[in-house]
Amino acid sequence: MAKEKYENIAKNLEEVLLEFEKECFVFHLYITGASKKSSEAVRNIKNFCDKYLKDHYKLEVIDIYQQPEFTKRNQVIVAPTLIKQMPPPLKKFIGDLSNVNQILVGIPINLLAGKTSKQKTNKRKTKKKKPQRSHNPKEKKPEE
Repeated sequence: MAKEKYENIAKNLEEVLLEFEKECFVFHLYITGASKKSSEAVRNIKNFCDKYLKDHYKLEVIDIYQQPEFTKRNQVIVAPTLIKQMPPPLKKFIGDLSNVNQILVGIPINLLAGKTSKQKTNKRKTKKKKPQRSHNPKEKKPEE
C-alpha cells in the first residue's frame, strides 16, 4: 500500500516537472480593461514571448477592474504591470512593454537556452599584451 502511494507521488512529481519544463516561464499581466496601453501591453508581451520563449511560457492576463483582489495580493499599484512569477526571482515590469531590451535584461532567457539546446562552451578571447612602457623619465626611449 505504501509502495503504491510512493509510486503515485513520484509519477505526479514527474508530470509536474515535465509540465514545468514545457512552461518554464510564468507571467501575470495586470491590465485595466480595454484601454490603449493595456491592449499594447498584451500585444507586446505576446510578441515577445512568441519570439523569444516560443512554447516555454504561460501568460495569464488579469483585468484589475474585474478581479481587484489580485492587485492587493500581488502589490500591483499601476497598470499595465507584468509580473514574472517563474522561474524565481519574481520580477515586475511596468508600462506597455514596448522596450524589449528592458524585458530581456530582466528575464533570464539563458535558462531556456540551456534547456532546449546543448550549452555552448564559454571560450574567452585572449588579448595580446601591449609592451610595457617605462615610467622612469631618465630611461631612454628606443629609437624607431
